[in-house]
Amino acid sequence: MIQLMSHLHDSHIKRFGKLTSRRFGMLTSRLFDRLTSRRFDKLTSRPFSNIAPATPLPDGRGFGAGLSPLPDGRGLGVGLSPLPDGRGWGWVFVAVFVLSSCTGSRYDALLRQADSLNRSGFVFTSDSLAMRIVKHYDHFWHSANDRLLAYYLLGRAHADMGDAPLAIENYQTAISKADTTSADCDFRTLRAVYGQMAEVFHAQNLPEDELEAQDKCNYYSWILKDTLNAISGYACLMRPYYLLSDTDHIIQVTQEAEKKFLQFGYEQEAARVNVALVYFLIQRKQFEEAKELIDTIRKRGGIFDERGNLNSGRESFYATIGDYYNGVNQLDSAEHYYRKAILPDVYEAAYRGLLSVYDKKHLPDSVSKYARLYADANDAMHRKMNSSAVHSTQMLYKYNLHLQEAERQERHAREMSFLLMIAIALLLVLFVAYHRIKEDRRRKEKTLAFISEQYRQTRETLESIVEEKQQIEREQELLLAKKDFYSHTVTQSVIDHSIFRRRPLKAKEINRLHDIFIKAFPHFKDFVGNQSSSFSENEWDVCALLSLGLHNSDIAFLLNLTPQRVTGLMSQINHVLFNSEGASSLAANLRKKLIKE
Repeated sequence: MIQLMSHLHDSHIKRFGKLTSRRFGMLTSRLFDRLTSRRFDKLTSRPFSNIAPATPLPDGRGFGAGLSPLPDGRGLGVGLSPLPDGRGWGWVFVAVFVLSSCTGSRYDALLRQADSLNRSGFVFTSDSLAMRIVKHYDHFWHSANDRLLAYYLLGRAHADMGDAPLAIENYQTAISKADTTSADCDFRTLRAVYGQMAEVFHAQNLPEDELEAQDKCNYYSWILKDTLNAISGYACLMRPYYLLSDTDHIIQVTQEAEKKFLQFGYEQEAARVNVALVYFLIQRKQFEEAKELIDTIRKRGGIFDERGNLNSGRESFYATIGDYYNGVNQLDSAEHYYRKAILPDVYEAAYRGLLSVYDKKHLPDSVSKYARLYADANDAMHRKMNSSAVHSTQMLYKYNLHLQEAERQERHAREMSFLLMIAIALLLVLFVAYHRIKEDRRRKEKTLAFISEQYRQTRETLESIVEEKQQIEREQELLLAKKDFYSHTVTQSVIDHSIFRRRPLKAKEINRLHDIFIKAFPHFKDFVGNQSSSFSENEWDVCALLSLGLHNSDIAFLLNLTPQRVTGLMSQINHVLFNSEGASSLAANLRKKLIKE
């Protein structure tokens, strides 16, 4: 993500690098900072040449962030009045006009680029770029659509980062920025906001909120006359109703969605929407209706291939078909489909079905086997659900800290009451203890045994936690090593040489880069050793430079090689390490390998 943001930043800054020198960009950035903080007196009381340089952008070029044009888009210079002593007017007007115009264009490009990334399915791992965009556009003189899009992208970044509360907060802010009364309102982005809110609410197990958000998403789909997405969104109402255990509404939504799909000619979608309904019909033992839907889905759903196998991602329907045959006591067919469902995320349903089949067949060995497998799959599912629940709880705690504090105080009051009750009970116990010495001694021995067992379990748990902590610390050390690699002065120097083409790298610099690369990615060294026993120094150098996001021409310049030689090395590396032909896919293969580490 750091490389991508740097690439986006550079690609747009380069458009304006020719307009002014690096020194002028630094001076005018400092000038604008003084204007926006209303420090006119300090500005005009010293010569322009004495203004200290502002902190440049990461590559040392361009202007400071946070510049915003006026509503007419002509720059901040419009409407300025002369300074009190009449000096500096020309510089102020020119500098501010250039700064605001250039920066506005740059942020427009950044906004569109981030929107394109989001539409392409890119997963954000940082909110820094989105925060910069929001900071720029969150002013009344920008259009409502731009502000809506900026906050939506920030919400998407937080959603990708797993921070559900902040994602919802930014989605709601985005909605508040939209002007739905305007003829050019961006209803498409507004629909996407509500759709993403529904996704987050579903993940957080908040079905009532999900219903409201999904209804809004569907409403804007109809406004956009996007019939297919409107009906598909309506069908998604099954999800919150499932969380609410409202089977009647699930069936109602499914049947209504099927009618709408057929009404508008979407026969394949009409068949697919019944996949969930089959399960509930089987649960209600309406086997004839379930069989009709299964046949319809086979015939028109488009989720089965020519050989009758489900398409990838649809394998859970095997278990549903198995449930049907199990329900009508066609046990061999049920066993066949349950076995086809033995796949990740479907294990539990498959093993549960096979357990039922073998129980009906009176095969105790198989029953015992699949009972264990079902129990293990069930435990794994619950661990996954518990992990997700813990993560959601942590996010909500951070977001609602003041509410949590009130709850804590209330809980403390309840605990005090509980302790008071315990104290009263203890007094009663002490009162009768004299008359029940033997009973009390037996109770104490039993309590001591229980405490000892609890202590033993707690100690085992603590040891396990310590082991996990040590593992996390080792992983943190590896992550820090990777971070040091990308932020190391040697790495930054290499990137600087590639940008400004100052000179090729010296042998000492190459060796130093090689050392910090190996330190950051020790597992990659082992991987290379397993794949090749004759990995050359040039091949190591190409891997290290390619991991920084450099292009072939940059690598050739830095290593003082010909581009053809670099391309040949990349092809050779790609073949040896990843069994891929050509040089074009090496960067992606290398990135995947380094990320997995």
